[in-house]
Amino acid sequence: TLSYNATTTILRLSPLETVWSFSSHEDGTHYGVSPMCDDIDGFGYTCHETPEIPSPRTNYSVKNKKQYDLWWEAHTALNQSAAHHVRRRSNFQPLVLMGDSITEAYLGTVMGEPQKQATEGIPAVLSEMAQSESFHPLVLAIAGDQTQHLLYRLQHGELPSSISQDENAIFVIHIGTNNIGKGHLPEKTVDGIVAVTSYVLSNTAGQIILVEILPRGDGSKKYPRLCPPQCDSYGKPFTSFLPAVDKVNAGLRKILPDISYEYDDRLSIVDCSSSFRMMDAANNASNKYKDEPTINQEEEVNVSLMPDRLHPNANGHRILLQCVIDCLHGKNC
Repeated sequence: TLSYNATTTILRLSPLETVWSFSSHEDGTHYGVSPMCDDIDGFGYTCHETPEIPSPRTNYSVKNKKQYDLWWEAHTALNQSAAHHVRRRSNFQPLVLMGDSITEAYLGTVMGEPQKQATEGIPAVLSEMAQSESFHPLVLAIAGDQTQHLLYRLQHGELPSSISQDENAIFVIHIGTNNIGKGHLPEKTVDGIVAVTSYVLSNTAGQIILVEILPRGDGSKKYPRLCPPQCDSYGKPFTSFLPAVDKVNAGLRKILPDISYEYDDRLSIVDCSSSFRMMDAANNASNKYKDEPTINQEEEVNVSLMPDRLHPNANGHRILLQCVIDCLHGKNC
């Protein structure tokens, strides 16, 4: 049980009167007191954490003290899971899945705490896929993590050498949507994803698959909290994350092939977005993957696969994992 003494305060941070709630802990630290990135008197902006520089979660990347403590507990638990995975080595091929809440859902948890409703059916998807493909999965993911947080975790115990130096191991990286969602520019988000990928490449011996950022349809809800500084030329908040997602993925496709070449082409980049992005899904009459439900064309994303417009449900994860498996078999990347 976590114990902490905090008070909650309401703070208005922007001309749009965005309401922020933060906790003041007894040690004087304020959590959630300001957004990740701040406007500098109209002359640009600065971010309190840098996507390509390793960092644990700070008061700028958690909502309250409890969440801060949960992150450290989750990180410790993942270190233990990695060590346990090594001790339980089987004849199955190691499959290491690294990322944020989208990947943590395979554990049935959110920040290490069981969340049956939010992750219903998703752990079974991984279990079934692992069994059919003879994988021994290890999930290294924490909800809300950005590139700098994953980089920190990998450098602090979650990637033991007995796994990292296994030439048969497969490492799947899926990270970056929370950088965009918290205000980092696409260019800096690319820097963060490249930093994570480069670290994994230089510290492992197996095959690496980087999953491009999936589309997200919650821009009209999230962007008002990010403006300023994330505003259009009229000072109004953007309404869609899709342009930022596209810029990040285009940047990755431009930069990473050269990096992969330096590491004997051990890196593959895969785009799994077609079933999730509304326009692509609407035009995909052949339904590339089975079990793809009917779509609502008024949305940016396929809400039958992403009910909250960000996180895939069990059907979405089945399509996502199949996309990764197809990449492993050289079909789509």
